[in-house]
Amino acid sequence: MRILLPRYVLPIWVFSLLASAMAYAGPVVVAGTREINMGTVPGTQIAKGETTVQNTGDADLHIKSVRGSCGCVSGKIEQDVLAPGATTRLLVELDPAKVAGFDAQKSIVLITDDPTARSLSVKMTAKIDPEFSLEPGLFDFGDVPKGESVTRRILLRQLREEPVAIERVALSSPNQDIIYTFEKRPESEWLSPGKAEYWITGKVSETAARGKVPGVVRLFTNVARMAQGFTVQVKGQVVPFYKITPNHLLNLGRVAQGQVSPNVLTICADTPIQIDGLKASNELVQPNVRPGQNPNELVIEVRISETAPKGQLRGRIDFTVHSDTKSVADGIPFAANADPAAPSTAPPAAAVPAEQKS
Repeated sequence: MRILLPRYVLPIWVFSLLASAMAYAGPVVVAGTREINMGTVPGTQIAKGETTVQNTGDADLHIKSVRGSCGCVSGKIEQDVLAPGATTRLLVELDPAKVAGFDAQKSIVLITDDPTARSLSVKMTAKIDPEFSLEPGLFDFGDVPKGESVTRRILLRQLREEPVAIERVALSSPNQDIIYTFEKRPESEWLSPGKAEYWITGKVSETAARGKVPGVVRLFTNVARMAQGFTVQVKGQVVPFYKITPNHLLNLGRVAQGQVSPNVLTICADTPIQIDGLKASNELVQPNVRPGQNPNELVIEVRISETAPKGQLRGRIDFTVHSDTKSVADGIPFAANADPAAPSTAPPAAAVPAEQKS
């Protein structure tokens, strides 16, 4: 059987040719490398690097601008209009005086009229010749038992001839339960004569809250390029001997005045526990402790006072958890919405005497 094609149907090779032409139509920007590694550079000199930029398309390429990812890096293109097949140089500079640490990972972005790549990013990396070292390089407190104090130290050593002195150590967000101090070591203990050494001490106190040890440490020295401080990372968790649910916020929800919220705080452990010192910062909220459904489990439920006005109630519930060998002060923030239209709940269970264990 003979198949007749309409006269307007083009051969397949024509479509292939058209697709190929469309694929290469217009300017195409290509960088000689997408990453410029400057190696180790002095902290007092401008570091320079370069790569090539080529137009592999079939129309003129216009490079409209060259932008750095921050004020410490800049770039310049030698020729901003490239004919098809032409190549130019991209010259980049890094100012270590504007880098607060020892590792620089920046980028230069070219804005072009390439229809498929309006912007082309070239990564820049460098190691700044360090003025000092930190051993170890971070504060790692590990798992800190809640109610106990843990201390860690980092040794700062001056590495170059220019004097290094610590001026202060501060947390990014002040916390009275996490304290950082420093002291200069006796010169007789320095590894290299004339190159100062400092102990930097971090302490997590007995009253630190459950969860991640907070903050990032900012180390302020006389090193000019680190006027904003040198960042030291912190790791660690404050872990109680019991489990508390929820862990961060007790959301009591909508509760009618004189009623008990169905949302409770559950505390359980591997051994019998008891709770005392139970109190709320807001007198319109009345916490009460009762046995839980499981062994070694206690529940804190909350009643909203009959005199509470309609609206939001916020505050904190504090308590102390005891076992045969440990006593830990703890607490949790709460939020409630006093609403007379909220569904009624069952009356609160009888309180557990302070001396009674679960």
